[in-house]
Amino acid sequence: MKYKKNSLLDIILRLLAIKVGFVKGRHEVSIFSKRLIVDLDTPGISKAIYAENYREIDHTNIYSEKLKTKKKILDLGANIGYYALQATSDSHINSKIICIEPDPRNLELLRENIEANHLNDRVEILPGAVTGEEGKTLIEVGGASNLNRIIDKNQISKNSLEVKAFSLDSIYNNHGIFDCLRMDVEGAESIILSKNSKNFLKSMPIQSNIFMEVHPLSYVGGDEAMINSLDLLSESGFSKFEIVTSGRKPDKKINNKIKAKPISSYIDGRFKRDHYDNISLEDAKYFVLQKPKVIRYLIAEK
Repeated sequence: MKYKKNSLLDIILRLLAIKVGFVKGRHEVSIFSKRLIVDLDTPGISKAIYAENYREIDHTNIYSEKLKTKKKILDLGANIGYYALQATSDSHINSKIICIEPDPRNLELLRENIEANHLNDRVEILPGAVTGEEGKTLIEVGGASNLNRIIDKNQISKNSLEVKAFSLDSIYNNHGIFDCLRMDVEGAESIILSKNSKNFLKSMPIQSNIFMEVHPLSYVGGDEAMINSLDLLSESGFSKFEIVTSGRKPDKKINNKIKAKPISSYIDGRFKRDHYDNISLEDAKYFVLQKPKVIRYLIAEK
């Protein structure tokens, strides 16, 4: 395994130091041979990164393997730049990354992290959210900066924020062809892939990858939009699917559908994540709709 978390003792001590207020504010963490600035005063992923160093150890290592040949990456929900920094380290030496992020709290740190690592020539930041349409959209700003979500006009509240909206096709029209798409967008993956995305998806070359965390309780457009997304992926040439399981151990629904052994497994605290390949389109559709969710990530390859 290329990337590992800090030892359990180190993690406990660091979390305790945060809890009692011994450490707070901004700190610099060394990851991916880069410098990542985190803000311990803002709820979100900063505390986990400070304590663990490498977070989401399953996704980080699987993503690393897939990035090796990638030359142009679109990172949706880029947050403070954790995966953007990984992309600059683990992808093709001349790769380009476009980050899209709506939360002003994250955008400030994202810009600082790109500048601190002198990556302005490789990484472009677009403030806003991808929704399937161009123009403006509303997001609900979560208490934690990694839990923002797209909302309708009738859901407006004191925590809502209007931001610029993009579709995948508008990104393709303005920025060209990508061979990797990563997104953690709190349920918007369904509308992002199912609406105004055909040109973007069809333009992606052979061996392109799409990584997405799935959120079956909050798909924008409901289950139908998510199923339409997977059908469109298939129509666009994505024929290989992989999954990473959710929960403390693989759900019985996983074991009932998949008889093969996982190609890799990861222990992440109390959780055991199994990584399976050779998932059929129909099984992928089944897994992404299960509530509570039985998979954390779906990976598609053209």
